[in-house]
Amino acid sequence: MVGSVDLPSLPAVHGTFEPSLAIDFGSTHTVAALRGRDGRVQPLMFDGSFLLPSAVLIAPDGRMVVGRDAERGARLEPSRFEPNPKRRVDDGAVLLGDRNVPVPHLVAAVLRRVADEAARVAGSLPADVVLSHPAGWGAHRRQVLVDAAARAGLPAVRFVPEPVAAARYFTGVLGRSVPDGSALLVYDFGGGTFDTSVLQAADGGWRVLATDGLPDVGGLDLDAAIVEHLRVTLGVWSPDQWARLVHATDDAARRRNRMLWEDVRAAKEQLSRSSSASLLVPVLDVDVHLTRDEFERLARPYLERTADVAAGALQRAGIRADQLAGVFLVGGSSRIPLVGTLLHHRIGVAPTVIEQPELVVALGSSHLPERAPEPRSAPPPPGPTFPGPPPFGSPVAAPSPTGIPLGTPPTGSSAGTHVGRRRGVAAIAGVLVVVLVAVVLGWTTWPWGGSDEKTGVGQADSASSPPVAATGSARPGAPHQEVTVNKTAWYGPLKITFGKMVYDAGMDDQLTVETTVENEGPKNYSPRIDMTFTLDGVQSSVSVSDVGAVAGKQKTRLVYSVRSLEVKGSVADGFFTIGSGDEAQAVVPAGNKGKLVAYQPRSVLPKPVTLTLRDLVVTVQSCHVRGGFFDFNGQADAGYEALNCILDVQYTRDTAGGHIFDRDTIVLVQPNGTEVGSTPLVSEALYGPEIHRNVMPGYLVKSPAKGQYRLRLVDVHAGETRSDASVKDLPLTL
Repeated sequence: MVGSVDLPSLPAVHGTFEPSLAIDFGSTHTVAALRGRDGRVQPLMFDGSFLLPSAVLIAPDGRMVVGRDAERGARLEPSRFEPNPKRRVDDGAVLLGDRNVPVPHLVAAVLRRVADEAARVAGSLPADVVLSHPAGWGAHRRQVLVDAAARAGLPAVRFVPEPVAAARYFTGVLGRSVPDGSALLVYDFGGGTFDTSVLQAADGGWRVLATDGLPDVGGLDLDAAIVEHLRVTLGVWSPDQWARLVHATDDAARRRNRMLWEDVRAAKEQLSRSSSASLLVPVLDVDVHLTRDEFERLARPYLERTADVAAGALQRAGIRADQLAGVFLVGGSSRIPLVGTLLHHRIGVAPTVIEQPELVVALGSSHLPERAPEPRSAPPPPGPTFPGPPPFGSPVAAPSPTGIPLGTPPTGSSAGTHVGRRRGVAAIAGVLVVVLVAVVLGWTTWPWGGSDEKTGVGQADSASSPPVAATGSARPGAPHQEVTVNKTAWYGPLKITFGKMVYDAGMDDQLTVETTVENEGPKNYSPRIDMTFTLDGVQSSVSVSDVGAVAGKQKTRLVYSVRSLEVKGSVADGFFTIGSGDEAQAVVPAGNKGKLVAYQPRSVLPKPVTLTLRDLVVTVQSCHVRGGFFDFNGQADAGYEALNCILDVQYTRDTAGGHIFDRDTIVLVQPNGTEVGSTPLVSEALYGPEIHRNVMPGYLVKSPAKGQYRLRLVDVHAGETRSDASVKDLPLTL
C-alpha cells in the first residue's frame, strides 16, 4: 500500500550557483548536503554514513565530542553524554558530568562538526547555509538555532520549514508534478517527534495551509514501548534485577542501560526489514525474540494517533483526498510498514516513501532558490549572550547559574531522555543557587525600597497603572488567608489580571491565585511563563495548570499556584515577579505594599501605514512599546523596552525565485542613526502574490525610549550597494 521508490540519482539544479550547504538537524541524526557551482547536490558522509548521530559528549577536559565518537565515549562515561540535544531545546541547559552546558552550545557542536566536514569536502565553508526547522517551532526555539549557528561560526544562515524542504524534494528530486492549487501532505516521523503539514502549490512556491504534530511521539517513544513490553514480560519475574537495569545509579549501570536501548533500537529497525529480531537484555542475560506482529501491536496506538493528526490537518486545511498530489513519508521512523498501511486506510491515498527518508529534508533544502538579497552576516541578537565560539574542541566553561535557565540532568540513555523532559535535581539546585544570588544582590527587596534600576521602564508603567487596594482576610499566621489582588501586568502579548488569591495550610501549604489572561497578539501564545512569588525573602516558583495556548485576541481564566509555601506572616506582604534572569521583571504586589510595575503597552502608530519598495509591499498594522516581545518567550533586557510591530508582507514579482524577508530587511534606525535588527527571529520566504500576515519583528530600545526612530525597509539586490533608492523609512516617535 506504500509507493516506495529508491533514492534517485540527484539531478543538477540547472544554472550557475554559489556553493551552498543544507543542514537538517534532527533529534537522533543530522543530515547535510552540499550543492556545487554546477548545481549538483551530494549528501555529506560522516564516518562512512549519511547519518551523523546528533549526540554530544563532554570529555573530562571540556572538549565536545560529536557523533559516533560521542556514542562510543558514552560506554565509558555515560553521565557526560546527551544523545538527543534537539529534544532538550526547551531546557535551557543540560548537566553533563560536572558541567552545566547550554543547549545552544550542544547544537553548535553538531553544526560545527557538519561545517568542518563540508569545508573538508568543498575546500572551504560555503557562504550560503540553509538550516531547516520544524514548521511548528516558535521564535524561542528558532532562536536556539540562531544562537547555535552563530557559535558554530556559520555565515548568515537561511531558515526553511522542514515540510517546505520536503515538498521541494518531492517535485525537484523525485520529479513529481504538483499543479497549482493541488496539495501535498508531508508526514514527518522522526526519532524525537512527529510533524505533519499540508502544503499547496502556488506560483512556483508552496503555501503552508495547516501544520500539526505530536511532541511526545517519535522513534524514541516506540523504543520505550518495547522496553515497557520487556518489563511486563521479564521484569515481573526479576524485579530487583530489572530495577538495577533501568534505574541506573552508577556508570556501570548506565552502560548496561544504554546497551539495552541501543539493542532495542536496532531490533526495531530490523523489524522494518524482516518479520522478527532478537535482542539481549543485560543484567537478566536473556535473549528475547521479538516479532513484527508484537511490535506493531505495541506501536499501533502511537501510529494511529499520527494518522489521526494527519487526517485532522487535511480537514482543517479544507483539502479532500482527490485534491492531494501525494502523501510523502519523511523521517527514519516513517519506514515502519504499518505507517503506510494506516495512512492509506485513513486518508485513501497510497503514501510515497523513498529508500532513505532521512535524507529528504536536507536534499530538499538544497533545491531552494538562492538568497535574493546580498548575504550579510547578521550580528547576534542583543542582550545577554554566552561567550563567543572558542576554537572547536576547546574546553567549555561552566556558565554562571544566573546566566541561563537550568535544565534536566540526563541519564545518559535514550530512556533517560524520554523520561527526562521534566525538570530534575539540577533544576532544583539551580533555583536554590538563583535564590541565594538574589538575596545577596538584594533582588528580593528592591521593589520595597523604591529603586527601579532593575526594571528600567517600570517607573512610567507604575504611574499609568496605580496599585488598587487589596481586600480580604490575610491575618498574619492564619492557616487560611484570602486576598483580592485586583492588579494587572503585561508579559509579551499577555495581559494578566490577578484576582482572588487563597492560601490554605491544610492543602499542603498551597497558594493559588485566579487570573484572567488575555492574548493581545494575533497568534496563539502559551501562558506557561516564568513567574515567582516572594514572601519573607524566599522566592518560590509559580506553576499553571496544564493548558494549551491562549488564542490570539482571546482571553481565558487560569489558576496559578505555589506549593509547599512556608507562611509565617501574611501572604498579602508577598509579591509576584514575572520574568527571570537578566530580563526586565514585571512586579505585582499581592497587597498594598510596594509598587506595581506593569509594563502597560503604548501605541506609537496611530493607523496602519503601507511601505512600497520595488517589489516589496509591507503594511505596518501596528507598533507598540512594551516590556516584552510578541512571538518571543521573554521580556526585554534590563534597562530596555521592546518595540513590537505587526506587519503584512508581500512580494509582488511573479517569479519562482522568491525573496527572503529577514531581520536584515526590516531594521530599526535609532535616533543616533544606528541600525538594529529584530530580536525575535524574522525569516519569511516570499513567493509570488501571497500576503504573509502577522510578521512580528521586535527591537530592543534603551529605556526610557524617547526620540525619533525610523522603521526601515531595506531591499538590496545581489551586487548592489545601499542607496536612498533601496530603503524606505517609517518615522516613529517614541
